[in-house]
Formats: sequence, C-alpha cells, structure tokens
Amino acid sequence: MLTDEEIAGVDGTQSLELVGSPYLSNEGIDQRSAVASATRSLAARGMVTLDPEARDDEGAVLEGDGDPSKRTMQLSPVLAGVFLLRRSAAGFLTATRVLEDGTTTNSLYFTPDGTALEEFVTTDGLHLFSLLRRDAIADRLATYADPFNAASEDGEEQMMNRSELTPGFVLPDTRVATTFTAMHPGGGYAAYVYATGDAVHLIDAGAFDEDGPEDSQTLPMAAVSASTLREMLSAILDEVTPPGQPQP
Repeated sequence: MLTDEEIAGVDGTQSLELVGSPYLSNEGIDQRSAVASATRSLAARGMVTLDPEARDDEGAVLEGDGDPSKRTMQLSPVLAGVFLLRRSAAGFLTATRVLEDGTTTNSLYFTPDGTALEEFVTTDGLHLFSLLRRDAIADRLATYADPFNAASEDGEEQMMNRSELTPGFVLPDTRVATTFTAMHPGGGYAAYVYATGDAVHLIDAGAFDEDGPEDSQTLPMAAVSASTLREMLSAILDEVTPPGQPQP
C-alpha cells in the first residue's frame, strides 16, 4: 500500500495521471511539502535509500545511462518490482467507479505472460497493489462494476447516439457507474456499465486508436446478465493482453 505522495516521490506526479491522485489533487495541499514528507517516511521505513554511501551497487540501469550506484534513490526489492511493473506494462486497463460515497479507480498493468499488477485507488488516495492471474480478473472486475448483484437477464439491444455519452451521463436509477478503458500501444477499447436498482446496463463504446474512436455515431446499449457482463469484460481483457501469449 502506497499513498499518492509516496508514488509521486518515487516516480513523479506524472505517473499518477492515468490512475488519479485523490488526496494530492485536493485544493490547499502543498504538493511539494507532502511529497517530501512522504519520501522521508519511505526512507525511515527502509523502503528507499537516499544516502549514496549506503546504497548497494546491484545490477545495471534499466532506463537511461549511468552508474547504478549513483542513482537518486535505491528502492527496496518489493517497491522496485511495483514500479517496474507500472512502467513496463505491455497493456493497461483502468476501471473508474462512481458510487454515492465517492469515486475509486481499479487499474491493471499486464505483463507479457498475462499476469497483472492491480492498483486499487481509494477515495482518500491510498493505492493498494496486488498480483492477479489472468483467469481471475474478469470476475473481480464484474464484482467491482456490480457490487450489489443487480444483474438479472439479458435484454434487447437498443442504439443510442454517441453524442449523448457526455461526461456525467448516467441512466435513470443508476446506483453504480463504471467506465472501462483498455489501452495498448496501438489503441484500445472503451465500455460503460450502469448498475441500477434491478439491472445492469452495458454501453459498448467500441475500439479506438490514436485518432480517436470508431466512425460509428451510434452505440449499442442493453441490459446484461451476470454471465454476459463477465464475457464482455473478458473480451476487453483480450484487447490488452499481449498478442501471441497463451491464456491460463
């Protein structure tokens, strides 16, 4: 578990752009002081080493040139592993969920073998990290999007105008709204899930590339069962799983 400030202290504030920084982004927070204090806390707990004389010369520099013993800080093995996976992901998926009590984000960084580093960001800026197998992720994301088990039966598909899907859009009686965005070097895929009091509705926004979404001006929308929701999420995961890799 790390805070917004600890991640910014190790990897810079730009590394929080995709997953969010609920605490550090609050008005009135002195970011520079908060990040400095957090880095000092990491050092006091033995998770980073700032003193050049106390650092081990272990291995080569993974990014850029230079003597590894002269880097700005040395991370503990576990911390180094987290940041390596965050930086070197072959694919990325983020799910942002809006509930009455606030917004959380669940992000996944995929390795070449299909394993994922999960980064769950709480409403108060705590980042909880876990390693997940590929075959466990769809169920986990389905529970995240439908925490009250509202999914019932598959419904008839309807079409809606893409222009209606503006920021803040929700369906009537929505209790939970989740936006899924999958990204890989060539583009990605987006979908929206709205859990109401008695159903779960899916809007499939389709694929996109560096030029934006597909040309279609309409989007399919339908109520989905729990199994269909999991199938949809599994298909989105396939979008970001590195090509040519066997699935567990």
